[in-house]
Amino acid sequence: MEREGTNTDPRVAELVKQAEGILAVPEEVYDLAGKRLALRCVELEPFLTSDTFRLGIVGNPNRGKTTYAYSCYQALKIYSFPTSYFDLDIHSASGQAISGQLRWEERSKNPNPSPREVRESIKAYEEVGPGVVVGDFPGKVDNPYQQDRLKVVDLAIVLGVSMADRGGWQEVVAESGVPALWLRSQLDRILRYPLDPTIYALNREPKPTDLGVLTSLTRILEVVAETKDVSLSNPWPFFTEAERVVLEEVLDFQFAPFA
Repeated sequence: MEREGTNTDPRVAELVKQAEGILAVPEEVYDLAGKRLALRCVELEPFLTSDTFRLGIVGNPNRGKTTYAYSCYQALKIYSFPTSYFDLDIHSASGQAISGQLRWEERSKNPNPSPREVRESIKAYEEVGPGVVVGDFPGKVDNPYQQDRLKVVDLAIVLGVSMADRGGWQEVVAESGVPALWLRSQLDRILRYPLDPTIYALNREPKPTDLGVLTSLTRILEVVAETKDVSLSNPWPFFTEAERVVLEEVLDFQFAPFA
């Protein structure tokens, strides 16, 4: 944790020291992120056992949508939270590959699905539930059926590598009237854009315990609660002040999606 300037308040100095100590132990940081997500899961689970929230993962091709979507699904499963994964990209069969049903190179692509196939896919997605249903969208922003897909989701997460990515998709999402949050995506773990919340290593291997997945999912569940008019408790009595600094000032800054 980098210090900006000098603060002579000994209490602040001690808090920074404690937060730096936590950040020096990766296991402690993972435990904090997991604990906070668990709290949100426990609070929301009773409401989502009989209700459905559809989460759409959208973005241009090769932005890691399938890896992120399936990682979110697996993370929620770990916490015994009601959830499903649904592959809306009937063009590429990526859902079968990410779930281990076949190898990526064995996928049989369907570049031109019929309108009937697309409509049936959207209808099937609408019928999945209860819980958080993670929808894995096809990648082209100008796909003629994107609006039809977006109209059935409650929240879209836009993955992209640039502001152009973000702008193009957010314009399409806005037309559908669906709220959206933005995350920069990277296939590797190199820190290139420290000021943007970023999900790293989206390389076709699910990572349900990744810090970025745990942190972004926490923010997503908070949006779910707001959408479903569920009052969440204040989580901070469960954490020390230094732990709160790590969660809010480091993890949320690095990984939590924003509008």
